[in-house]
Amino acid sequence: MARHHKRHHYGRRKNPFGIDRQVMTSVAYGVAGAVAVPTLNAKLLPSMNSGVSGYLAKAALSFGLKFAGDMISKNAGDGLFVGGLIATGMAIVKDTLGAQLGLSAYWPSAFPIPTISNPWGMTAGNPYAQFNPAPIASAAGNTGGVSGLSRRGRSGRAY
Repeated sequence: MARHHKRHHYGRRKNPFGIDRQVMTSVAYGVAGAVAVPTLNAKLLPSMNSGVSGYLAKAALSFGLKFAGDMISKNAGDGLFVGGLIATGMAIVKDTLGAQLGLSAYWPSAFPIPTISNPWGMTAGNPYAQFNPAPIASAAGNTGGVSGLSRRGRSGRAY
């Protein structure tokens, strides 16, 4: 009589980090809130876009997005609210501590190519205007390929 051994398949965790659909939708709504609050503030209230009044306007817009998001789902409202408050907090940090943290050095630039500038963003000129490439040597006498180096060891013999 043959014995049949039953193989046990013990369950493994299929999601070790705990990231599920609800977490990802919360993140998506949070990103949407973080983008929507500064955008809506700049479009709807351009005069209240900076300073304490701008921070209060952004916080009020975050509350408004929460109420609008709660009509979709509680998860949507909470995500939009948290994203809006994060955008408000980032505006406060950038305005108050930006220079100390090195965050104030980013500004829109109309230069399509890299340029040399001083720490205050003033352009020192186009570094490529003076660029004159060296003439390309003929490849007939060059045995080292593109780099121009020959394959010689320390003894000087080619190998």
